[in-house]
Amino acid sequence: MLVAQGQLQSDWVTGTLAPSWKVQGLRETPLPAESPGWWGTGKLIEFCSYLPDLSVLYQLVASVRRGSCHWCGIDVIGDRCVFCSAMPPDHDSPPRAQLENRTAVG
Repeated sequence: MLVAQGQLQSDWVTGTLAPSWKVQGLRETPLPAESPGWWGTGKLIEFCSYLPDLSVLYQLVASVRRGSCHWCGIDVIGDRCVFCSAMPPDHDSPPRAQLENRTAVG
């Protein structure tokens, strides 16, 4: 886990979160200069956690659904679009073109 402390003095990330996530390594780094402007305050702590074993990470990424969002078109890994929150359409429902034709005629 990589931790960058701003002006907020708290040990919650290192004392509570890291042990509960069973973090195997902890490293502190300076807070990026852009962070206070991005978050609107300097009272913050940023952290990043990752899987150090690339083969495990590869298996996780390769095992989930990948495709394009049917709603907004961006690349999606998993079941929900991170941009518009759309879920994949049900395969039992008629395609959008059938629905548009049905409403246009009636």
